[in-house]
Amino acid sequence: MNLGFLRAGVWVLMGLILTGCAHTSDRNTKRAGVMFGVVRYVDLEGGFYVITIETGENLVPTNMDDAYKKDGLRIRFACRFLERVMTTVMSGKPVEITFIEKAP
Repeated sequence: MNLGFLRAGVWVLMGLILTGCAHTSDRNTKRAGVMFGVVRYVDLEGGFYVITIETGENLVPTNMDDAYKKDGLRIRFACRFLERVMTTVMSGKPVEITFIEKAP
């Protein structure tokens, strides 16, 4: 067996693996435009925060800054829906916040 072909095959395989991993997060997320919502504290099993949007749907932020963790706070935000992410909170769709500010 020629070691040159084996080495080349390993490099090609590693390149394919690394290229596939580079875009994994893009495949598992869906971007949302700017929305308005209200931060709510849910006092279940240790407590957690959700964002209730205008449609009544709850979103579970995975990275909300502590400055915005205030029950009843109206916010304007943008996020990415995390489609293949599981959380211990079964109270809405998990999201990653990409922009957030207090709503006027």
